[in-house]
Amino acid sequence: MFASILSDEAGSAARRFFYSSVFWLIVPVFIGLMTSMLLYMPGVQNIVPDALKTAINFGRLRPAHVTIAIFGWLSMAYAGSIFFLTPRLTGTTLFSERLANLTLVLWNLLMVSALVSFLLGYTQGR
Repeated sequence: MFASILSDEAGSAARRFFYSSVFWLIVPVFIGLMTSMLLYMPGVQNIVPDALKTAINFGRLRPAHVTIAIFGWLSMAYAGSIFFLTPRLTGTTLFSERLANLTLVLWNLLMVSALVSFLLGYTQGR
C-alpha cells in the first residue's frame, strides 16, 4: 500500500495534492460551522458529551479552523498547482515524483497532528 502512495507516475503528486487540499477544505468548513454554532447557539454546548467539552470549545476550534484552512487547503492547493504547472511550463518532468509524494504524506501527517494538538490544547495562546 505504501509503495503505491510513493509512486513514480507522472502527475501523481499534483493530483494527490489537489485531492488532499479538497479534503482539508472540507474539514475547516465543518470546524467553522461548529464554532459558529457554539457562538450563536450556546445551548449546543449542552449536547456535547462531557468528555469532549474541553476539546470542543471556541478557544480551541478557532485556531484549528484557521490553521487547517491556511496550511491544509490553501498551501496544499498552491503546492499542487506548482507541481502541475512547472513540468508543463518548462517541458520537463519533476526531479522526483516519489519525493513529491513523500512530501504529501508528511504534510498530511503534519496537518493531522496539528488538528489533534489544537483540539487537545497543546498551544500557546498569545
